[in-house]
Amino acid sequence: AMSSAITVDDLWFKYIGSEDWVLKGVSFTVREGETVVIMGPSGCGKSTLMYVLVGMIPHIIKGTIKGRVEVLGKDTTKARPEEIMRDVALVFQNPEIQVIMPSIIEELVFGLENLGLPPDEIDRRVSEVLEFTGLKKKMHSSTHELSLGEKQVLAIASVLALRPKILVLDEPTSMLDHPGTRGILNLIEKIKREIKMT
Repeated sequence: AMSSAITVDDLWFKYIGSEDWVLKGVSFTVREGETVVIMGPSGCGKSTLMYVLVGMIPHIIKGTIKGRVEVLGKDTTKARPEEIMRDVALVFQNPEIQVIMPSIIEELVFGLENLGLPPDEIDRRVSEVLEFTGLKKKMHSSTHELSLGEKQVLAIASVLALRPKILVLDEPTSMLDHPGTRGILNLIEKIKREIKMT
């Protein structure tokens, strides 16, 4: 029996100063290694749910939360966000807020150095994601010169290089054309198989 990676039980959330609950009685389970797509119209609470799963709500974004949310056995409302974010990575819908370093290569190395990995492991992971994403020939390019689609690819690549146990993507392909979308999905699939990511 596979253990569950995410358990959400009767989750309610509303932002500070809002009358309306954005999330109303949401319950679901995601098993380890499973891929789940959450669909719905704009404004129905998809991003809000993502922020709960990574612990941004209620620690960084405030509001009223009820119900139980467990990610890899930790209660996200009680655990410190950095504990959650070690294992759970979020790719935002807008890559502009995620990509912060001046060049592609620095962006990829930055997160890995923060993890304190040895240099040869960093090199290995960086060249792997550069290879997969087709960013290799641009690795020394300035991130400012990238198209929005390329920035989106870079944001996802730098998160995948961290090899999180759970990857949460908020509309990761909204800025990409069809081949770009397929490339990203293939990349996620390959790394998922390799490290049994959820």
